[in-house]
Amino acid sequence: MNKWVGILGLICSISTSWGQEKQYPDTADIPTKSIRPEFVRYESNSIFHASSLLPFFQSLKRLENLEENQVSIFHFGDSHIQADGFSGVVRTELQKKYGSAGRGLVFPYRLAKTNHPRDLFSQTNTLWQSKRNIIYFPDFPTGLMGYGVKTTDPNFVFKIGTKTFNGIENSFDRIWLYHANGPEQFDYLLLKTEEGKPIEIWENERIPLTHRVGRKETVLTVAKQYKISASWIKKTNRLKSNTLKPGSEIIVGYTNSKQPKVMNGKSTMEPLGFISSHDGTARPWNRTLIELGEPMSEVTFGGLKTKSTQREAHLFGLVMENSEASGIAYHTTGVNGAQLPHFVKSDFFLDQAIALQPKLVMISLGTNEAFDNHLDTLAWARNIDTLVIRIRAGVPGVCFLFTTPPDSWKGGYPRPLLEAISRTLYRKAEELDFAVWDFREVMGGKGSMKTWNRARLAQDDLVHLTQTGYNLQGFLLIEALERAQKETYDH
Repeated sequence: MNKWVGILGLICSISTSWGQEKQYPDTADIPTKSIRPEFVRYESNSIFHASSLLPFFQSLKRLENLEENQVSIFHFGDSHIQADGFSGVVRTELQKKYGSAGRGLVFPYRLAKTNHPRDLFSQTNTLWQSKRNIIYFPDFPTGLMGYGVKTTDPNFVFKIGTKTFNGIENSFDRIWLYHANGPEQFDYLLLKTEEGKPIEIWENERIPLTHRVGRKETVLTVAKQYKISASWIKKTNRLKSNTLKPGSEIIVGYTNSKQPKVMNGKSTMEPLGFISSHDGTARPWNRTLIELGEPMSEVTFGGLKTKSTQREAHLFGLVMENSEASGIAYHTTGVNGAQLPHFVKSDFFLDQAIALQPKLVMISLGTNEAFDNHLDTLAWARNIDTLVIRIRAGVPGVCFLFTTPPDSWKGGYPRPLLEAISRTLYRKAEELDFAVWDFREVMGGKGSMKTWNRARLAQDDLVHLTQTGYNLQGFLLIEALERAQKETYDH
């Protein structure tokens, strides 16, 4: 019996558990460009030290003249970016003008049980342990996305797909899979359901998922890792206290392992390809290129265990590309609650960012720093040094654009650290030759978040914008980039 047939018999468990999920529409919400509030400082909507972006603008001109095929942009930040609030508008508006080379960097956020951009969806059949770069537990690395997910279930299946957004259709014909590399890693199967044939199943078999307790771990820390209740862990494992013995195993969930119904001697879920998670080297992570051969809007991966050493799958993210298209590949990642040091000090972030070979790196951080009463702006500035110097060493000629955080309030007052963050960015821009877009100034300066809130462009927390506000922010940045491009070429 082919070893894949037996494995596929288990991983088809995706069918029923997903059958209860809502159906995803073909398109996401379409932003509007018609909003022009009078309190926005349009005269200030320019980019400081825009001359540093000249190499990027030259790449755009070559792209426009068909002298260059694809231009890569990498945009990362905090919760404003994780939801793709304004970055989605910037991405799609640039792609309308220069063409789309694919959705770029994506992550199956549902596996981490967190929010996701409007034009992405993901699903899974099992439980994944998740980590984001702002926390120390669980003890495994994060990478380019600032997130990492891991499962010990060899029969895992997950799906990830895209929707049309703002007029941009997000199909792709190849994928870069960023994953851990080592003999302990499960392999991956790229799966495809036979067209027109729903996956039919037999009876379910509940299989426990276990967690090996590490040093200093308690019921509370394990519950937080898996986003389950501590009381459930204690009840299921018959524990009397929150103390755990290092090296012991506890149940943290169950997966449904289902056998697929075979039609004409053939499983209803067919493998398109095999992806090995170990290239024989000691490198802790790898990125594997998967050629799909045809445009797709979603893909499904399953686990494959063929060796006794394999005990987990650890995923950092994916890049979706359209190899046949000329245009912009706009990669985004955001982490709720993140500050700049969380990315710079993340295990594989800088190395994996370099692998994207971006022409422009955009950084939208500072909101969470403004709420940190212990913020050391000199130490924060040193993280800017590390980021810029390290990426420039791996990507010669790359440009950088920092955006200041929006105005924000706490305790009835605007956050005073926002001024210090902006001053630091302006100072470092001249030292390191990068550009700054001062969004806080453009939105109206100190205290302006209250005005945006009254206009229903900002949420009541006076930290985040509404989606209409993020759409406006995106269009304002596009206007600033267009102005900077024109002025740079004129000079």
